[in-house]
Amino acid sequence: EKKARLFVGREKEMEEIISRFYENISENKRAIIVSGLSHVGRKRLLKEVIVAKIGNGLHITYEPIIVQLTDKDSIDSFIFQLNDILKKYEPDSLLRILQESESLKSVAIDLLNELYGVHERILVNDDMCIVTNQGKLIDWFVDIINDRSLISACHLFVASRCSVTSYEARKYTKIQTH
Repeated sequence: EKKARLFVGREKEMEEIISRFYENISENKRAIIVSGLSHVGRKRLLKEVIVAKIGNGLHITYEPIIVQLTDKDSIDSFIFQLNDILKKYEPDSLLRILQESESLKSVAIDLLNELYGVHERILVNDDMCIVTNQGKLIDWFVDIINDRSLISACHLFVASRCSVTSYEARKYTKIQTH
């Protein structure tokens, strides 16, 4: 188990993430975004943060659920991938719900809350879907994070290729960026 969790060289970054996560307890973070080039350890860093520091009792070999999103994807893709994990809806039924639903956001929040309830964490491998190449956060993601019906806890850990602008980072206090 210790070999599987061997993590060397990024302790300072991990401590910075944890320190910022806990510095203002009154403002509960619901997402952490780590940006940088592909293949430099963004996802591994987030996995370590989840298991070692934020996971509250997760086993050290725990692997978060990975969702892949590209610039061609939307909230629909996000919902379908979450549903693939939970199997709450049959694919045809989910498609019908998404076509008829006025608020796709509420479907996504419902799935996220259920996943959190069964102690699952979502690691999003983001390729310009949540964080655009201009450094802006996509509206549907911000709407989900800021919605009152989302359980007040850190649900989403995003490994983004693009960095969030400092303006966006200050604007959305429930999202922590690095």
